[in-house]
Amino acid sequence: MAAISERGSDAAGYCYRGPDVALAIHKQRSGASRLLDSIRVPAKARQALVHVRDYTKGHPSLEANNHPILHGSVVGIHNGIIKNDEEIFAEFLGPYESGRAFFHGHTFTGNPLGCAAGVASLDVFAQERTLERLQPKIALLHDLLERDVAPLPAVAEVRARGFMVGIELNACALHERIGHQVTLAARRRGAIIRPLGDVVVLMPPLSIDEADLRRLVAITGAAIDEATSGVRSLAYAA
Repeated sequence: MAAISERGSDAAGYCYRGPDVALAIHKQRSGASRLLDSIRVPAKARQALVHVRDYTKGHPSLEANNHPILHGSVVGIHNGIIKNDEEIFAEFLGPYESGRAFFHGHTFTGNPLGCAAGVASLDVFAQERTLERLQPKIALLHDLLERDVAPLPAVAEVRARGFMVGIELNACALHERIGHQVTLAARRRGAIIRPLGDVVVLMPPLSIDEADLRRLVAITGAAIDEATSGVRSLAYAA
């Protein structure tokens, strides 16, 4: 802490260390937002400390500093070490229906390599007219969903934009985990799809051919039928 706590315009910084990681200190002349965007800590580090001048009120010994602060989605602790990390972790454990789980963000959010690959992909899209050439397959997907999936009794709504699809199922008791059950039934049939709660998500690869697109929709419909068979929705129960 002493290494990064000097007052002044460069008082923002962080440090980390671990059993196999030497103490490393980073300081920069910026406010909180830019610092939080630049923090990089090795996976083997076991202790990390962040100090941001914006949120302190003078000397670290002042009691006014010893409180959590919220910056966007980041919670910071002033002038201290979190000793009850297991207790905090336990607050996010519980049965699925308790809604206590801590859900992570998307895998590639903010990842520099992922961003570079994304920019390169956009260049390829422009060169190969990918979106223009994709239109017939998009139309086919939407037609198949409207014909074979939307009419299913367990389906409340089908939302689609391009190749991104959300199939919302009729609400069921949380412990049924219907969305999850649909993905398991689809997997047994040879397709990997994913749920967001009770919304079944389809995002087929842009390179998929028409035969596999038809197979994907057929599998999804059959999986919904299997998973919801015998399960009473809350709408019907009411």
